[in-house]
Amino acid sequence: MKKIISFFIIIGIGLLFTACSLNIDTNVIVASTYPAYDLTKRIVGDKYEVTQFVPNGQEPHDYEPTAKKIGALYDAKLYIEIGFGFEAYTNSLPDEIKNKALTLSDGIEPLYSHHSHDHEHDVEDHDSETVNPHIWLSIKNAIKMMNSIVNKMVEIDENNKAYYEDNYLKNKELFEALDIKYREELQDRKTNYIATTHEAFGYLCKDYGLEEIAIMGITNADSPTASELAKITDELKSKNIKVIFGETSESSSFSDAIASSLNIKRSSLNTIEALNDLTQNEDYISLMTSNLASLKEALCNE
Repeated sequence: MKKIISFFIIIGIGLLFTACSLNIDTNVIVASTYPAYDLTKRIVGDKYEVTQFVPNGQEPHDYEPTAKKIGALYDAKLYIEIGFGFEAYTNSLPDEIKNKALTLSDGIEPLYSHHSHDHEHDVEDHDSETVNPHIWLSIKNAIKMMNSIVNKMVEIDENNKAYYEDNYLKNKELFEALDIKYREELQDRKTNYIATTHEAFGYLCKDYGLEEIAIMGITNADSPTASELAKITDELKSKNIKVIFGETSESSSFSDAIASSLNIKRSSLNTIEALNDLTQNEDYISLMTSNLASLKEALCNE
């Protein structure tokens, strides 16, 4: 009997510590991946420490956190994620953590991957499709995401309401200026089509009237079959595509083969999913500006 009582005492103490940790007055906010980190840091500034859950260099689509890593989320004031399935590990998170998460895709209209290269599809037929989670590559979406962050920060730290709102307005102005720059510098483009290795740029394309022809799907694991690759090659040829975009510092045998077959150039676009050794001193604005330069060179030149 004493052993049973002792057991329940231990369990009770454990639950007490867990409950306390969930309400701890911590100064840490955890952002799932780099895009969530960058946007969060712009709003939070120096009021909280912002950390990144998925380390740079890791693939966010298939990252598997350790139990210790997940446990650290209990002590965070707030956990901020992208959503739309970008963080596949979300399903493994305890409900206590899910319940205090801010999901930045909430309220954003999704785009879908069709797992084929037939562009004559019914946009309402989403039964066999995968949501494209790369919402931050739309500058307009990034502004909405920052708005979600500022609203949440005001909710949990009302004393610094003016500080968060001021940071939001300053960054909103920067992002809107970049959006205008995109529109102005791409208005004289010779084509509306861009060829990419990875189907990540749909939201960016939608903003500026472009159409993405992707070799692979939402993740780089969605590789084309030989017949699909032949079809893509024919499509690029028929649309007179001059450049194929890979991801920064990435080499794809598929895009290399197509570029060689069609004698077209290789260029790069950054998905901004994570930083690497070459981009460790960059941020969202600078990386999106570099993407604009690559697009302008490819689309506006003969």
